[in-house]
Amino acid sequence: MTHPRLVIAVSLAFCLASALAATGSDPQAALERACEYYRLHTAVTVPDGIQPVPIESAPELHKAIAEIRHVAGHTSRSQQGGQLLTANLAISPPGTVCYHTHRQLLISHVCPTYFHLWADVWVETAGQWQEIEYVYEWVGISGCTLIFGISNEWSYHRIAWDCHSVYVRGGATLDYYFLIKGIIKVFSEPISTSYTFSL
Repeated sequence: MTHPRLVIAVSLAFCLASALAATGSDPQAALERACEYYRLHTAVTVPDGIQPVPIESAPELHKAIAEIRHVAGHTSRSQQGGQLLTANLAISPPGTVCYHTHRQLLISHVCPTYFHLWADVWVETAGQWQEIEYVYEWVGISGCTLIFGISNEWSYHRIAWDCHSVYVRGGATLDYYFLIKGIIKVFSEPISTSYTFSL
């Protein structure tokens, strides 16, 4: 004879398993869980020029964010180094030149978009003598920026003790906009890059 408590326990387990299975097969519930997993937050407004990407299901959201993380986590294309800014020579004080330095990261394959770190490096010169005097750095994005923008931009530099090189670093938060069930949701991912410019 089967023990009544065992029957009740089995019945409860069966009911719980059925409820979990039903929830797992509900596309709406799956999409809501995916939004929570990726910590998407609701946007009150959308920046000018941005068109949120419509997402209809959890698999679509997983695929979109996997692509974002793949690109943000890898330098698919980068440039770094110095180029003499001849445009600044006319307004530079005598004995001073400015190098415009730059690094870019590809952040979208679908529509080429780049994250940039720029720095203008002002150098004092006298014959063979050169010394970095001042650095101004900033970050930004360019290309196809219809689905995302940036926020929380930051940058800094450190000039070496001998004033012959400078380390430049900068980053921001990439904000990707999605349209999910009529609500604007934002997925935020940090990005940063750095380089060293030497005379």
